[in-house]
Amino acid sequence: MKNDWEYFLTFLWIGTVPVWSTAIITEVPDFKDISNEILELELPRNITEGYPYYLSGFDEEGLPIWVAEIGKWDSRKAADGPPEGLRDFKLNLIQMFKRCLNKEKSQSKEATHEFIMLFDLDGFNFYQVSSAAALKTYLWIARQAEQALTENVKTVYMINANFVFKNLFTILKPVLGRAAYKVELHGTNKNAWTGKLLKTIPKDQLSEKYGGSPTHKPVEVYG
Repeated sequence: MKNDWEYFLTFLWIGTVPVWSTAIITEVPDFKDISNEILELELPRNITEGYPYYLSGFDEEGLPIWVAEIGKWDSRKAADGPPEGLRDFKLNLIQMFKRCLNKEKSQSKEATHEFIMLFDLDGFNFYQVSSAAALKTYLWIARQAEQALTENVKTVYMINANFVFKNLFTILKPVLGRAAYKVELHGTNKNAWTGKLLKTIPKDQLSEKYGGSPTHKPVEVYG
């Protein structure tokens, strides 16, 4: 893990201008303004473990399948906490999207820039959206998703969406723009969405709890 000094000397490209700083920076540029250099950034363990995601496998075309159990993410904790914590939360999210875009196809050394995303919303509750800072953070997340997903994602599966998240999604939809058309929003009835997942995702590339194989293991885990 980098120490604080090294961390704040980490070099991110904003547009075409490299920015170096020894000060504590709390503002985070948008996804489109950050280069892949961010993938070299080591974030605090409490961030990576608190907001994990993983590469589940590959579809029949070799496209990566990424899974994030965001219903278990305590995003409000980051939103209502100190500015440094919110900054690291945002950097972790941008890292996730950058990894999604830059992962190679199976059997290939070239980045595919296309992928499948599965967001599991099990556990999402009203607490996560019941502060102004939390709602502002979700609007920020939607803006990053619009930039990352619109031209690159094949399908975004959102499963286990309860009425709280469905109402939030209605608010976020205008911010998501065309990316919203890539989203398949499914409720909490597993029998209703398992078949949809398995139409495009091979069973052995998916966790058993999503209708996949009991012997499935993620290819890569972050957090």
